[in-house]
Amino acid sequence: MKNFKSLSVALFVTAASMISCGFGPQGTTTGSTNSNNAALETGMGVLGALLTGGNTTDATSSLLTGVIGALTNNAQSGSIVGTWVYSEPSVEFTSQNLLAQAGGMVAANQMVNKLAPYYEKVGIKPGTFTMTFNQDNTCIITIAGKTQQANYIYDSSAHTLRITGQVIGLSFGTAYATVSSTQMSLTLDSSKLLDVAKNVASRSQNSTVNTISSIADTFNGMKTGFKFVKK
Repeated sequence: MKNFKSLSVALFVTAASMISCGFGPQGTTTGSTNSNNAALETGMGVLGALLTGGNTTDATSSLLTGVIGALTNNAQSGSIVGTWVYSEPSVEFTSQNLLAQAGGMVAANQMVNKLAPYYEKVGIKPGTFTMTFNQDNTCIITIAGKTQQANYIYDSSAHTLRITGQVIGLSFGTAYATVSSTQMSLTLDSSKLLDVAKNVASRSQNSTVNTISSIADTFNGMKTGFKFVKK
């Protein structure tokens, strides 16, 4: 087991080195973002397989890379218009370097697994949180049994989504949005995530809310929120 852990750490260091040095998945030097993304996916995929006994479902099924605004090479950016259904927590970082420093997608997935049961305790469960975005910049949000109509401004180039005009206190403010044709990640600063959790949770769940806030502050540059699939 000790040798297994040592090998895993060594592989992660190798993957991180490939990214920082600008090496693509075939070992050729390049300064392009696409090559860096491929190196990240290749290295983290191998490490993920080792840590999960060869099961890389979490790492490979997602079209998100763990970096705000970045999609995997086989993903296409998509329109935010439509109905999105919450599937699990989302963890993204503001840069590839900060993601690598935190431990890559393995660490990001660990944070997702930590957050999931606490989200469920406050009522944020898969299938019970939906967001419908209309062409006219209006939207309908249903979360933990509460539904509200609001307005939104989505900036695809800046990867931001601003929700305005809420009437029942579910304030999202400005979220970081990564949108593909089938998946969407909305992540928030820890203080905003705390506000959402407080508005959804009951008064008796303060300790759960505080735990969510604590996990959201684990790593520098980490943003936490919600992953959706398009209906």
